[in-house]
Amino acid sequence: MTQFQHQEASQLRRRRHRATAAWIVWGLMIGGLVFAWVPAQSVRGQDALEAPAVRIDQLDADTLKHAWRPLFRGVDHLALAAETPRRLRGQALRIDLTTPGLSFVVSPSNGERPLEADSVTTSAFLAAEGLDAAINCAPFGPVVNDSGVPQDIVGLAIREGMVISPPDPAYDALVLDRSNHARIVSQQALIEGGEQGLEGIWTACGGFKIILKAGEILPGDDPVHPRSAVGVSQDGQFLILLAIDGRQPLHSMGAMQRETADWLRKLGAWDGLNLDGGGSTSLVVRDNQGAARILNRPIHQGKPGLERPCPNHLGLKVSPRERQSP
Repeated sequence: MTQFQHQEASQLRRRRHRATAAWIVWGLMIGGLVFAWVPAQSVRGQDALEAPAVRIDQLDADTLKHAWRPLFRGVDHLALAAETPRRLRGQALRIDLTTPGLSFVVSPSNGERPLEADSVTTSAFLAAEGLDAAINCAPFGPVVNDSGVPQDIVGLAIREGMVISPPDPAYDALVLDRSNHARIVSQQALIEGGEQGLEGIWTACGGFKIILKAGEILPGDDPVHPRSAVGVSQDGQFLILLAIDGRQPLHSMGAMQRETADWLRKLGAWDGLNLDGGGSTSLVVRDNQGAARILNRPIHQGKPGLERPCPNHLGLKVSPRERQSP
């Protein structure tokens, strides 16, 4: 049994002792990893992070209402799993954009240093900014192994109304105003709008392409990879952050773009954007002790659990900080 298999088995034993549901079905033992499928139950606060995964193929609109577990005020968590068309594991956060005290921020500029921003892991970004949750965002270059290295952000990045990286016509972006109204837009459209195209944008992070538009999965595909993605609900109330692991056969193989779009749609998204993925995929939250906790299992340099330093992340904070009581 590997170190990761031993850790996962230990976590599973703790979950079994904590379970309060009337029934639990234990099943599917592949490569020594065991996962539990359980009905939606009331799991709150820190215990939400320990809740077993929900099968994505059993997630419909009615089930989804009861599947999210409150993590802290305005933010819910859901662990996801699939066995077809291949083994997949994912983590999702749903943020209520109407939550009082909610604010967003992207990684800062590196000032007078070369390029646009310095490399940093998602965990370190969360800790440095005092955030509650964070995800990697825009593509970039070059790929490095160390933090503090100047990097170029490919596409739009706006922090507190200041443009860190200009829009790229080949890609799309998530934009938010100061009231947390969120949109997923074409960066080309922002360019065509000139200065007015960026007017009113307080926070923005670029990605690759829109993969879900008005509830429809857009054509186009590529090989399976770890995926980071963001979605916005039809009514604009919710922002969904999604990380799907990959490149780890005993854990998760990775997803195609259309599969990522399908997961976003099942999670309640109406529009969705494919963010930088691969070794960059990382979704992190602050735990009850104030430390960064990585929800997914990133892989960098072929090492499971290792985060890749990136120059662009999206983070959020809810003030005052009061986690839901278990």
